[in-house]
Amino acid sequence: MVKINAMLKETARNHIIYRVLRKKDYPGILEMIDSTWNFDKYTADRSTKTHMLKAHMRAVMIVQNYTQVAELDGKAIGLLFGKIPKLKGFMKNWVHIPPAVYHTLCLIFGKQQRRVLKGFKDLQAVYARLRKETKMRFDGELEFFVVNHQYQGLDVGKQLLNNYLQYCERHGVKNIYVYTDANSNFGFYDHHGFVRRGCLPASFELYSGKLEYDNFIYTREIP
Repeated sequence: MVKINAMLKETARNHIIYRVLRKKDYPGILEMIDSTWNFDKYTADRSTKTHMLKAHMRAVMIVQNYTQVAELDGKAIGLLFGKIPKLKGFMKNWVHIPPAVYHTLCLIFGKQQRRVLKGFKDLQAVYARLRKETKMRFDGELEFFVVNHQYQGLDVGKQLLNNYLQYCERHGVKNIYVYTDANSNFGFYDHHGFVRRGCLPASFELYSGKLEYDNFIYTREIP
């Protein structure tokens, strides 16, 4: 059975396509965001959850200028967004601003929704402090990185990261950073050449109580 599983994995790996983001990927991205970070913990209301997911997806699309999607059998199973400020490619992202604003505005009505928005705003402040406390200069960022948990074991995350690192190297990027947290697979970065530079706590006021967790900043030098 182990040999069969190994053969199936190798077959699947050989059929994975790595390409740029397309609009048809959006439903798969929302599914990966939800299954990875469990947005049900933020709200019990389905409409609110939908607005949160879409606002989050559009927000990360606005700030990136590198995208790569891993596709298997026509489905997006992994995604990496990167940001390299010195390169072009940001102007095309304006199309994501109206939907990001719309879905965010839909969250300002209601006490719990405003609490969630405040939580995300506070988290951005934690990120800014983490970066400042490194006292380092960066010329690139790993902006958003997720792999569908159902397809883990196919080295999708490893390949997406390696492709981005090679892209950074070709464009003269020397040092990148990424934010992650204790609820994510932060050990992945420990095993792929990243160094943890800081840790700060953050909290969210949820409908079910307070959520507290640690946030990290990892950096990696590129030869």
